[in-house]
Amino acid sequence: MWFCPKCRCEYKQTERPKEYICFCGETVNPKFDPWSIPHSCGKVCARQLTPKCGHSCLLLCHPGPCPPCPKMVQARCHCGSQPPTSRRCCAKEWSCGPCPLCPERSTQSCICGRNRSIRPCAEPQWLCTEVCGKLLECSNHSCSDICHRGKCPPCPKSGKRTCPCGKTTLDLPCTEDVPPCGDTCELLLSCGHHNCTRRCHSGPCETCRQMVNKICRCGKREKSIQCSQEFICDIKCPKLKNCQRHQCRRKCCHGQCPPCEQICGRQLSCKNHKCPSVCHRGLCYPCPLTKDVSCNCGSTTLTVPCGRERVTKPPKCSQVCKTPSNCHHLIRKSHRCHFGPCPPCKQICGYKLASCDHSCRMACHDNKTISRAESRPLTSPWTTNHEEKQSIPIRCGPCSVPVMRTCLGEHETISMPCFKDGEFSCGRPCGRLLSCDNHRCQLQCHTVIQAPDEERSGLDCEQCEKPCIKPIQSGCTHECLRRCHPGECGDCRQMVKRQCHCSSMSVYVKCCELTSSDDSSTKLLLSCKGNCPKMLKCGHQCSLHCHFGPCIDAKDCSRKIVVRCPCKRLKKDYPCSEAQGISLECNEECRKIVMKTEKERKEQERIQQEEEMKLHKEEVEKYERKKQGRKRRPRKQQEDVEEPSWFSVHRNVIIATVVVVAILAVVIHIALAE
Repeated sequence: MWFCPKCRCEYKQTERPKEYICFCGETVNPKFDPWSIPHSCGKVCARQLTPKCGHSCLLLCHPGPCPPCPKMVQARCHCGSQPPTSRRCCAKEWSCGPCPLCPERSTQSCICGRNRSIRPCAEPQWLCTEVCGKLLECSNHSCSDICHRGKCPPCPKSGKRTCPCGKTTLDLPCTEDVPPCGDTCELLLSCGHHNCTRRCHSGPCETCRQMVNKICRCGKREKSIQCSQEFICDIKCPKLKNCQRHQCRRKCCHGQCPPCEQICGRQLSCKNHKCPSVCHRGLCYPCPLTKDVSCNCGSTTLTVPCGRERVTKPPKCSQVCKTPSNCHHLIRKSHRCHFGPCPPCKQICGYKLASCDHSCRMACHDNKTISRAESRPLTSPWTTNHEEKQSIPIRCGPCSVPVMRTCLGEHETISMPCFKDGEFSCGRPCGRLLSCDNHRCQLQCHTVIQAPDEERSGLDCEQCEKPCIKPIQSGCTHECLRRCHPGECGDCRQMVKRQCHCSSMSVYVKCCELTSSDDSSTKLLLSCKGNCPKMLKCGHQCSLHCHFGPCIDAKDCSRKIVVRCPCKRLKKDYPCSEAQGISLECNEECRKIVMKTEKERKEQERIQQEEEMKLHKEEVEKYERKKQGRKRRPRKQQEDVEEPSWFSVHRNVIIATVVVVAILAVVIHIALAE
């Protein structure tokens, strides 16, 4: 066997191709083309389709068998009663259905004619259940057939008969049975290879029980079994069926795998149906069905191929929307047919308001769409709360009809919505003249009660609490401390702060006294009545009280001055005016005290110098010792003392012991010799 390296088709050695041709067989040694199937010429296949219908394959040169004919033809049914329909050429033979049977019923007799019965006219021949029972020609046996026509068959036991094995022929009456001949049967058994080994016998021969070596159908196994049995191994065929999708999987297949009988079942391109054809190679045919896409009301329809209805937009309908109104208006504004909810009603509401005599002028609000978000916790950062839209009725809003109203202070008249109708303030100042006759009411526009006229203030107006701004009198720069009042202001009672003559403190004087007094009175008012702090040329303080002008002369100073001698022991008081140029001299006692003091001072200086010299000397010695370093003490010389040995210590004892032992030995030797 030789297998094609591309399609794996099996060829016998005698059928092995000798030329390299393309799949369709038109081109020898096809050239390589990267854009075509390998081993393909790239041209149209053009092979005659199977079964032959007169059309050729329209695919490019391809491996394997050609698909069924896909062309559409007009074909009638078998009986021709139906009009021709468009069908694919491979399935152009079709039946409109079996012909209906005759619906009438009639009385009909059976084949043997013994019984009659009312039966459908479409079933004229029928058999009864009675046995014929007629006597045969032999006059010994009766016919055992059931309801038959014509003569009965001859007696099966008449004429020459053979024994069961057929070797012996006997001529016996039909009343006697042919006995076995006693020879070996030797009839060919059902296996077709061996003969029966039993003696001549009646009835069929037994099955062949001879043991033979048999090869299974696929030729892969061999086994010794009875000849009558067929040897089938358990090896399943791994080859693909003609669909090249399913394996044969038949046990012990002889190589000729049956065609695939499964339904293709692959989903068609329409995504709605599956391929109903028998399992085949290549792509499935497109779905031949169509779908209708209609508008919301169904009056406009568009026919599209099956599967395109999901991506095809519904056709535009020119009919008026027939959805009934969902608000209190009986007639809705006409609009075209559409999907989803109708647009909101834009007519005026028109309901009678309860708060006034007007009607609602808002757009219809019986069905307002609001969005409500779900308030459940988010399970992940990617999840969001969905918004749910609901249509709910909303109450009529406040009346917005404009009406004319005047403010409380009668400053202006404006137009305002009806729901705001009532007393209102325009926000301007009242502006009426207060009782002080100087200012006007600054309160926000309000109702005025018991006003004498349109210019004067009433009881509801404010009371003037501002300070008086009128000038008090000439020469005074202060304002009136009273509240705003009618008429002229009185004398200024405000205290004025002024510096006194000596500039040591501030003096507070009434403004009216200061402006109305003369020079002498002014000087008296500005005096603090204290001592003058100014210093004279002599160095003493002025003895006058706070005064205007320069202080007294230093020659008139009456202060006492203490005059001392040079040693500060003697002192004497003189007036300041007489003490200029006066000096006090020391006496004899003062001189003695000075000499004694000088002597003590020199003695202390001498003692102090001696102590300093002593300290200096100690520091020099300390520095020299530190510079020479620390003196080392002489080390003690260690004398070498030799310790006596053990022998030298016990030498005498050892010698005495040796002498005694020697003497004893000599004495003992002499005693033994005698």
